[in-house]
Amino acid sequence: MRLTNLLSLSLQNARRHPLRSLLAALSVAAGIAVLMTITPGCASVSAGTTTGREPPGGTASPRGLSVTAKVPSGGLQIPGLLLVSRTRGTGEKTGTTALLFRGRTDRADSVPLPLADPDLSPVSREVAYDDVVRTDWPPSSTHIWKAKLDGSGKANLTARAGVGGVNCVPRWSPDGTMIAFQHAEPKAGQEPCRAGFRIWVMDAKGAAARPVTQEAADTGKSHRWPCWTPEGTRLFYHSRGGLVSVRLDGRDLRPETTLEGDFDLSPDGTRIVGLRTMRERVDGRNATRRQLVVVDVDGRRDEVLVQQLVKAADLGAHVERMTDREIAEASDIAGTLGPSRPRWSPDGKQIAFLAALPFDPEGPPYRQQVQVWICDLTTKKLTRVTDDRHEHNWISWR
Repeated sequence: MRLTNLLSLSLQNARRHPLRSLLAALSVAAGIAVLMTITPGCASVSAGTTTGREPPGGTASPRGLSVTAKVPSGGLQIPGLLLVSRTRGTGEKTGTTALLFRGRTDRADSVPLPLADPDLSPVSREVAYDDVVRTDWPPSSTHIWKAKLDGSGKANLTARAGVGGVNCVPRWSPDGTMIAFQHAEPKAGQEPCRAGFRIWVMDAKGAAARPVTQEAADTGKSHRWPCWTPEGTRLFYHSRGGLVSVRLDGRDLRPETTLEGDFDLSPDGTRIVGLRTMRERVDGRNATRRQLVVVDVDGRRDEVLVQQLVKAADLGAHVERMTDREIAEASDIAGTLGPSRPRWSPDGKQIAFLAALPFDPEGPPYRQQVQVWICDLTTKKLTRVTDDRHEHNWISWR
C-alpha cells in the first residue's frame, strides 16, 4: 500500500519534472538500492545491498581520485557566492530557508527569503526566484520575483510585466539586464507540463516580457531549464530528445546534445554539465543508472563524473519504514536519488550538485539525505559540503 501511494505521488511530481518520470515508474515499481561508482571522472560512493561486481557499502576511489564523504572541518575555498535553497517538510514553500556561502564552505549566512528555484544575479547582490508552493500543485498562477540578499527590495517581476499563468525557474543573463524563465498557461486543475512550458524573457525590471520559443502543445514538447550562453545572445534549454539552443528572436534552432533535465553551461560556454539516465538489468532485476556528465559543446569529449546505480529492494524496505507524512514528503524520491541540479563555479574549475551519497535505506527519509557536493575538476576530489537534515533542492553559483 505504501509503495502504491508513493508511486502515485511520484508520478504526479514527475509531470512537473519529466526527467523524473522514468525513474519514478521504474524504481518505485521495483524498489531501489543505490550504488555510487565512477568511470574515469571524480569519485565513487556506494551503499546498500550489493552483489556481483558492484562495490560493497562505504567508499571506493579509482586511481588518482579521492572522496571526502564527511564535511571537512576547515571547509573548502570556493570562488564567488554559492547559494543553496532548502526546505523542511510538507506545507512549506520550496526553499523556505537558504544558505549563502561566501568564499568558503565552513560558514554560511542565512537568506531571509522563501527561495524556490533561485538564481543569483551575476552583477548585483540580488536573487531571482519563483513562488511555487509544494502543497498547491497544480498551481494556477506563480510569479518570478527578485530581491536583495538581505530580503529587502522584493519585486514581483512577472506581475509587473503583466504576465499571468505559471512562471518559474528564472535565469539571469550574463550582463544582468534580462531574465529568462519557464512560462505556461494551464487551465484550472491542469498540470503546467500538459499545457506546455515555453521559454520567455523579460528585462530585469519586469518589463518587455515575450516568448522566445514557440507554443508547446504537450508534455513531450515542453521547454525547460533555460540557460544563457556567455555572450547572452542565445538560450539553451531542454526539449524533447535533449538540449537545444536558439537565438533570442526564436530563430536558428540548433540541437546540441542528448543530455537530460537540469544542466548548466560552463562560464566560457565550451562545456555542458548535465544528466544521463539509462535502463539496465542488475542481478536479474530492473535498474536505472543516472550519470552526472560533462560534454564539450562541439561533441568531442564526453566525461562521466559521477554515476549512481538504482536497484529495487532497498527502496521498498526504506518506504516501509516511513510514516504516511514522510511518504507524502517523498513524492519525488525516484527523481532525486542520484546526482541533480549541477552548477559550474564562476571559474569553471568546480561543479556543485545535489545527491544522497550514499543513500542509506535504513536511515532518515531520503529527502533528508540529499546533500550538497562539490567536484573539483583539477584535483579530482569530490567533497561533501553540507551535513544536516534539511531538504536541499536548488543551487546557484556566481
